[in-house]
Amino acid sequence: MQQLKNAKSLYLTTASVLLASLLGNPAKAGLVDVGLFTQATFEQISVSAPTTPRAYGIALEAQEQNLGDFNSASVVYPGLGSPQSLSSFAISLPGALPEAFFGSGLFYFTLADFHASFPFGTYSTTATNTNTMAQQGAAISYTTDMFSPNIPGLSAASFLGLQGLDPTRPFTITFDKAFDISPGALATIGSFFIFSPFSAGSFSTNFPVGTTSVTMPENSLLPNTTYQFVLVFAQDFLGSNSGVQTILGFSEDTGGFFTTGAAVPVPEPSSALLVVTGMIGIAVFRKRRRNNKRH
Repeated sequence: MQQLKNAKSLYLTTASVLLASLLGNPAKAGLVDVGLFTQATFEQISVSAPTTPRAYGIALEAQEQNLGDFNSASVVYPGLGSPQSLSSFAISLPGALPEAFFGSGLFYFTLADFHASFPFGTYSTTATNTNTMAQQGAAISYTTDMFSPNIPGLSAASFLGLQGLDPTRPFTITFDKAFDISPGALATIGSFFIFSPFSAGSFSTNFPVGTTSVTMPENSLLPNTTYQFVLVFAQDFLGSNSGVQTILGFSEDTGGFFTTGAAVPVPEPSSALLVVTGMIGIAVFRKRRRNNKRH
């Protein structure tokens, strides 16, 4: 469980900051956006898709346009931990703005405990350059939780299919429910990824609203290796305050573990040639039948 929570925290850190960075307005100097990202974490341990979150988390973010516009940022909010200082988070990905300020809360096992530390209310972010004394701020009104209508999860067939998977073959992962969003959500991201912190091999992909499956190419993973999967449904609600874009984001993600099986040997060239030849022969036969019927 701790390994699963650590992976979710990593996703929340990187994905929320990257998404905010890509949403930023490249023509505006100074503070581009501020974000509040709430996360519900599920775990799938059987063929049945999960229904109850195992934990909740939060990330607070501020994105600057140019590296060095600000060197500190903090958020004032109704919780007992206020104010929270945000750490500098450099970004070096194509298309992303250069630097953000980022902070996160611990994971809480109930929604009540989560909201006791991060209650509904106004979250005011202020970014400061202590050298020039330049300062800019914006506020987000956090009044309700707006998670995706469908909880992410794998279908029973896909959950079983991952167990002992032959990694030398492509595999289609089907979802228990389609990726759906709430009315008013203006930015969305669906993601599925497989990784191991201890071994090589991985797979990741993003997908649009309405997606019900993704396909992993052959040889993405290693045989006889334990991996973790994570399926993410996320949606953002965009606004503006004091000339700065605000992002109120909600993500649900479901993770689980599986171990690949041994690689199944590929047929010998002669056998494979027979199979291919047979398939070509059937195709030619069907084509001739269609042609004969036309005369």
